[in-house]
Amino acid sequence: MVVVDDWAQHSSFPTGHYVEILGEIGDKDTEAVVILLEHDIPHYDFSEAVYDCLPKGEWKVTEDEVERRLDIRDLCVVSVDPLGCRDIDDALHCRTINGNHLEVGVHIADVTHFLHEKTPMDEEASKRSTSVYLVDRRINMLPQLLTENLCSLVEGEDRFAFSILFEFDESLQLVNSWFGKTIIKSRGALYYGDAQKMIDNPEDTSDIAVSLRNLMRISKHFKSQREKDGALFLASQEFKFKVDNAHVNPTDMQVYQTFEANSMIEEWMLYANTAAARKVYESYPRWALLRRHQRPGEGAFDALNEALEKKLKLRLDDTSSLSLNNSLNKCIDPEDPYFNTLIRILTTRCLRQAQYFCSNDIPKEEFYHFGLAMPIYTHFTSPIRRYADVVVHRQLAAAIGLTKVSDALMDVAGMEAIADNINYRHEQAQRAGRDSQNLFTGFYLRNFDGGSIPDEDGYVVRHSETHVFVLVPKYGQESKIPKDELSSVPELLQKVKVEIKFVKQGDVMRTKLLFSLKGLMKAGAEGGSLDVEEEDYKAESGEPEEKKFKPEA
Repeated sequence: MVVVDDWAQHSSFPTGHYVEILGEIGDKDTEAVVILLEHDIPHYDFSEAVYDCLPKGEWKVTEDEVERRLDIRDLCVVSVDPLGCRDIDDALHCRTINGNHLEVGVHIADVTHFLHEKTPMDEEASKRSTSVYLVDRRINMLPQLLTENLCSLVEGEDRFAFSILFEFDESLQLVNSWFGKTIIKSRGALYYGDAQKMIDNPEDTSDIAVSLRNLMRISKHFKSQREKDGALFLASQEFKFKVDNAHVNPTDMQVYQTFEANSMIEEWMLYANTAAARKVYESYPRWALLRRHQRPGEGAFDALNEALEKKLKLRLDDTSSLSLNNSLNKCIDPEDPYFNTLIRILTTRCLRQAQYFCSNDIPKEEFYHFGLAMPIYTHFTSPIRRYADVVVHRQLAAAIGLTKVSDALMDVAGMEAIADNINYRHEQAQRAGRDSQNLFTGFYLRNFDGGSIPDEDGYVVRHSETHVFVLVPKYGQESKIPKDELSSVPELLQKVKVEIKFVKQGDVMRTKLLFSLKGLMKAGAEGGSLDVEEEDYKAESGEPEEKKFKPEA
């Protein structure tokens, strides 16, 4: 690795100095380190001072904590997460109370019990701001003892939680809510698919299954109401990889499977996040750490609308999130089932990024979260992996009288600095995750070397003055193809057939993957490389390569 020190104005080359050897090109560990370095991800081991902040010896619930907390270890609390999840932030319960009312508990790992302000561990967590998820590894915001053990709401173990209890009447209207610290013991750490099987099986009358069915019923009510209010239901492409026994080469690549249970958990997290936002802002209107999503910029949909008008005689109406969602529902091509998903993916690129902010200098009407159609929102439900949630936990604990509000939480400039750093780290983590997906896609496609990669359907997703950008949904990848290599330039949203081939560049690890459009290339034209370089796109369009609006839970 070389660090660039200077680039003189009249020099063709920069000057720098050698720092270290990262490893061999193409090695998955080396490439992972490169991704982390490129995106400024802190990935070093935690310092001795950080480890000194961890509990010593065997941890257990003390009588003092039992007296200070609501003990609900007897309730049927379960978590529902992706397969193999170890850092379990959240768990739920649902039971009948007061006749035929339903009580739902959203239980979130009480990270701040272990993570104290102004300690070396807190300073490191604040710097990192988020856990970073690559395809084959996770860079933790907190030491593993907390993320996978003491804070993780694992099955069958006593755990501290910060809980919100909601009481709903027969018509599913909220009649009461309670915020406080609890002790729970999860009865099950379920995978989404397993939870879905329990929900769908009417013969399963266990406490867990009955609880899950009620949670699903209420969550569907929430989702229906959010849709009426204008919440956006967009799309993004996420893949999972199966690797060989050496955990090196991806042997299979599949679109990430989702269930209704995914949506159920998301709705409850959204509901709890909104409740926390209201409570914190009510107590600290100047210092609340909130999250907003501004409406699209002027002309954000112009290019997409021009293409939609040609193809379907339709336009996306971004006057409000409701009008946008209604017009998205109409973007149907009867001959192409994928087309609506494509438009929802492209719509995400027209939207701004959601941002954390301190409530001091922004008018309340600008707190609005466009994508979720919510007037106020924050993050409360993932403190193991997001520092924003840690801050909100501290503010919420002070708001309900459990602790005194610290000077740091009442410093506007300090809160704004925290929000800025979290925003930066969050965006870098997203970019690193995307690059890791790209890397493993390349590793997977190498499996075809010596044979041939099957041709795939693709779509023209944007134009620049010099290039056509083509998305291949099968692999979630884009290629930019120079227009001067094309015999004719396809229109935006046009479906094309894409040929992918290998071009060797010296040793076997320096393999370049090229996209070409079958029937549209000039004789002798190569095509475009698999990965679209972000800086190239910025230079041509003036916009970031990716503006994904992801589920906010």
